Amino acid sequence: MTIVCYDGETLAADKMSRSRGSNGEINRTRLDREKISVGFRYAHVEGEPVLMVGRAGKTKLSTAVIAHLYSHKTLRTLEKNLRQRFPEGLSKGCRLLIVTPNKVIRMRVSKDLTYSLKAFPRHKKIALGTGYRHAEFMMREEGMDAVQTASAMQLWYSCCGGGVDYTTRLQQAVSPKVSHRPVPDSLQEHRIEFLTHMKRAIDKRLSKLGVES
Repeated sequence: MTIVCYDGETLAADKMSRSRGSNGEINRTRLDREKISVGFRYAHVEGEPVLMVGRAGKTKLSTAVIAHLYSHKTLRTLEKNLRQRFPEGLSKGCRLLIVTPNKVIRMRVSKDLTYSLKAFPRHKKIALGTGYRHAEFMMREEGMDAVQTASAMQLWYSCCGGGVDYTTRLQQAVSPKVSHRPVPDSLQEHRIEFLTHMKRAIDKRLSKLGVES
């Protein structure tokens, strides 16, 4: 499972992935999954160059979509290419966050290999994956950035973790690369960080109401 967070500047995602056996039980966990992609030299989406992409959902499908972005200028032939690669379709779709100079675009690719796009202003705080509404609340209402939010999600969701990969708009302008924040020594660090941000958010709301905390 995955959490991908974007706070208007930084795109971040956890490193954990899990697979299920034929009996439906989780039988393997990986902590090295790359979910942030950069270095798109040609790709344009919604008329703008692609800076960075985060992904969640069916890995083989999102991998194919990202490969298409690396080798094509537009999404015009994406569905055709996906149908050639997966002629029988897939059991699950995927979602991607595509960041461009002036937009952040949520892309949904269904298991029937069709896709849809929804664009938001570049400063929109948005998340994908496990607990995405929870993550969006933490960024929007509690003032946590994308890296802090993606890292803290393992407090509530055991399928998230493994550290956090992240990159920023500014980094893409200098040199396309992805940085890594390792797993903390204990979850207590996350709890303290989260509670600190929550207190600040509460104090800010009380201040607006003219109430002392």
